[in-house]
Amino acid sequence: MLVVYRSFSVGGYRYGFNGQERSDEIRGEGNSYTAQFWEYEPKIGRRWNLDPRPKIGESSYFTFSGNPILLADPRGDTVIVNSFGAIISNDDIGTAVYVHHYTDNTNRFIGNLGGTIDANEIMGNLLDKNVKDMRSMMKIPGYGPYMYYRRVKNRGEWDYKSNKRYIYALANRFDRGNESPTRFKYDEYLLTAAEFGNFHFGVLGLATQFFSKPTLLEMAGRAQMQAGTSDPSWQKYKVVEHIAGNDRYYEKVLQAPYGDDPEDQRSIYKGFQLYMRKYRDSENY
Repeated sequence: MLVVYRSFSVGGYRYGFNGQERSDEIRGEGNSYTAQFWEYEPKIGRRWNLDPRPKIGESSYFTFSGNPILLADPRGDTVIVNSFGAIISNDDIGTAVYVHHYTDNTNRFIGNLGGTIDANEIMGNLLDKNVKDMRSMMKIPGYGPYMYYRRVKNRGEWDYKSNKRYIYALANRFDRGNESPTRFKYDEYLLTAAEFGNFHFGVLGLATQFFSKPTLLEMAGRAQMQAGTSDPSWQKYKVVEHIAGNDRYYEKVLQAPYGDDPEDQRSIYKGFQLYMRKYRDSENY
């Protein structure tokens, strides 16, 4: 493929290494490649120009996370994730998202930040893995419920809107101030990064086979109240009378939505729905 504003022979100038455009006229044959956002020298594995969005702990001339064969980036502005949605390459410039397949060393475009991302592969794999892990942890007496809490709590491993290792936290950051949020399409669901966190909370909560649906919904609400982000209108109580012999006492019982954002509760319900449909009766996970 030729660049339209240059004139040279078709045979002497083609796209080459890492999907970038080989620029033989700059420094000799095979010594320079041009992407939209950088100039790259393959002999030393460095860009000529400074990275406009450098990463802490990396040289501003660094590229491909040190692996130009595995992490192809045709434009120099691509986010590449693995099959579970964990980020393996991100230059913090563009919005295109690709999933990398290690078996055949290919990248598949799945969408753009700020748009709709086809998450059937990455979200499906992640849920399958985590359900399987959760069920394994539940076989150890007293261990499973504790680990569920540890992982889903704010800033925990399964708080995906905050876990910077994954595409969901990147999308959550990208969406701040944007009118059109990133949405992840999985099965019949269309979820923002925050909604996926609640959705995952519901799926994995039932995967414990320990917590009931009302308990999980109340756990989410109490966490929001504890964080100081609960609206008073979400905090509804019912006074329940208890009689024990000649004694009578009253208790304030928290009611739905348990201090939680009703939208968050709806996302948790969707997680319940998926668990009941896909995982409850399956022994594959």
